[in-house]
Amino acid sequence: MAYVRLLLGRWKLVAGTVGVCVTLAVLNYVMSPKLYRASTTLQIEQRTLATVSSSRNPWLDQWASMKYLPTQYRLLKSRGLAELVVRRLHLDDDPAFTGRSQQAPRSGDDAVTAADDDRYLAGLAGRLIGGLDVDPIEGTELVEIAWTGTDPELTARVADGFAQTFIEWGAANRATSVDEASRYLEQQIADLKVQIQQKEEQLQQYGRQTDIVAADPGTNVALQRLNRLNEQYAAAQSDALAKEQRYRELQSTAASTLAGESTGVSNLEEQTRQLEADYESKLQTYKPEWPEMVELKGQIDDARRRLQQAVDRAANEVRQGAYAEWQAALGTVRRIEQQQDQAKSETLDANLDLVEYYNLESEISARRQMLNDLMTRLSEAGVSANLGQSGPNNVRVVDAALVPSAPFRPSLKRNLGLGLAVGLVLGIGLVFAFYFLDRTVKSPDELQSLLGLPVLAVIPEVSGSPTESYGTYGASPGKSRGERKKNREVGVEIELLPEHHPRWAVAEAYRSFRTALMLSTADRLQVVTVTSAEAGEGKTTTALNLAVVMAQLGRKVLLVDADLRKPRIHRVFKVSNRCGLVSCLTGSAEPETAIRSTDVAGLKVCTSGPTPPNPSELLASERMARFLEAARQTFDFVVVDTPPVLAVSDAILPGSRSDGVVLCFRANTVHREAVTECRDRLRFADVKILGAVFNRQRPVGGKYYKSSYHYYQSYAEPSEADSAA
Repeated sequence: MAYVRLLLGRWKLVAGTVGVCVTLAVLNYVMSPKLYRASTTLQIEQRTLATVSSSRNPWLDQWASMKYLPTQYRLLKSRGLAELVVRRLHLDDDPAFTGRSQQAPRSGDDAVTAADDDRYLAGLAGRLIGGLDVDPIEGTELVEIAWTGTDPELTARVADGFAQTFIEWGAANRATSVDEASRYLEQQIADLKVQIQQKEEQLQQYGRQTDIVAADPGTNVALQRLNRLNEQYAAAQSDALAKEQRYRELQSTAASTLAGESTGVSNLEEQTRQLEADYESKLQTYKPEWPEMVELKGQIDDARRRLQQAVDRAANEVRQGAYAEWQAALGTVRRIEQQQDQAKSETLDANLDLVEYYNLESEISARRQMLNDLMTRLSEAGVSANLGQSGPNNVRVVDAALVPSAPFRPSLKRNLGLGLAVGLVLGIGLVFAFYFLDRTVKSPDELQSLLGLPVLAVIPEVSGSPTESYGTYGASPGKSRGERKKNREVGVEIELLPEHHPRWAVAEAYRSFRTALMLSTADRLQVVTVTSAEAGEGKTTTALNLAVVMAQLGRKVLLVDADLRKPRIHRVFKVSNRCGLVSCLTGSAEPETAIRSTDVAGLKVCTSGPTPPNPSELLASERMARFLEAARQTFDFVVVDTPPVLAVSDAILPGSRSDGVVLCFRANTVHREAVTECRDRLRFADVKILGAVFNRQRPVGGKYYKSSYHYYQSYAEPSEADSAA
């Protein structure tokens, strides 16, 4: 509640800050260039052209591979795609895009090189990427491509250009991959044909040299064994080649495709799908920020992470298995080769010529079989390429870009909202910053909270106008400027104001203080000490005016100036200070001699007297106690003015012998630490504190507080003293 009052008290600062921020927001809207935004929505499906296997789980193919879609989003913002868009739309010749800040290199200039053209194209691509936003729509295969620029028609062209260029670029990349696979197979086929031709030439030459027309291995056991080894070698070679090709295809196959048949992946997929279905169902009832929804979202993310790990692990196992099979097949080939060498050595002596001839025939047969296999695989690759080129594309446009009809930025509504929000936050922050940086006490409520004691009165600042009511300050309402200036030049001292201007609202504030003081304790209140934390907080003024308003009740009142260091009461009443309290305490005069009458009926004063060298010892002496006791016997009420508590310890001594102490604090001057330290010193000395007076209160806005005293001036009839003033 105190903070609310603090904000209400400084509402002008908050309002001014808000006004400045809103004005800056409007100026930003007026001065900022108008930007337009057009967007195209694409659907990107995950596909594979691998022929080694196919996933039995289409849902897993769509999202399980966490690397596929992020790669596509990154490609959409790549410089290479942006350069293709520049060429496709001829943006290098479009003044709406290039403007005048960037000029194309002139082809006729000998100094212009291909590197200059590349840098110019890269610069245009960079500007294009600067206005591009790629926003995937969570939970779907859709992605929004938006481009922001100053020309509405250009924004729509660029957004559609990015979409179409990306589709064509993807198709070209897929064709390139198929071409590379086909070239690999064609190279292998060409090598085999050369080997077969060389072997046939060797066979013919060997037959002419040995006069062998045909070989009949049926009668030779070694040759039969060598024949079987050659058949096994051909099969092993074909198997090794097939497994090598399968391993290479698996290297470029998506992990989700390879893991489609894994039981563990299927189970994790089912768990994730159930969690997502549960999330979508609960989303109809709860908001995403609901704790249960946040926890469920975390479970879904964890399940997806485990599913991705299982997919990668299963795919890695498949690839490692294929690699192991390939290596095993190669090992079989090498083992058969060793056996062939051994069989050749065994049959060399028996029929070396026939074995060599038969071996050449077997090698030719084996290589022809390998050639047939490679030709079959090349045909399959060609079919896959034709399907990829003629079939539907995995990227398609869902919503084409439209020419925007209104600017995207700046937005007056958004600027005003942001200016208002920033102004409020900044204004409130400034209020609290000023409050916490300024350690002075600013309000009666704050003073009461620090002291833990009641605030008996709030005394307002007194200005120069005698017609001002309690609650205003500065120029008097209802008067001309010349009259107000004349009144300020007259000047009004607050000392003795209740006597000279009893109808003023400030005088009523002191009378209110008198009433609160009399009701502050149930014990008899006869001797009251008035002090403050530091000098200049109005303790002497408070003591003077308290004595005056008590005397106005018809009581016999004594005002004692116990400030033996800097006395001031004798100047206010314009009496001699040669004989006073010090004279009584040193025994050089009797109390009756030191006490003098004043112009205020019922009020007498005892000035401080000569300045002593030891004020604290005098105030702590037994004669001071006897002086106060004699004053109790003679007067109805005694007010003692003392020095500040934090400056010297003089106030503690008479305070301990009085019925209570009243503390005076000046608004917007005394620090919080001084208030609490003053209170603690008096409590440590076991001095009874009756309450506090808040002097010179002058809150922002010209109003002290809403009370009945605000209208006291208009209610009371003007007195003769007021009229004379």
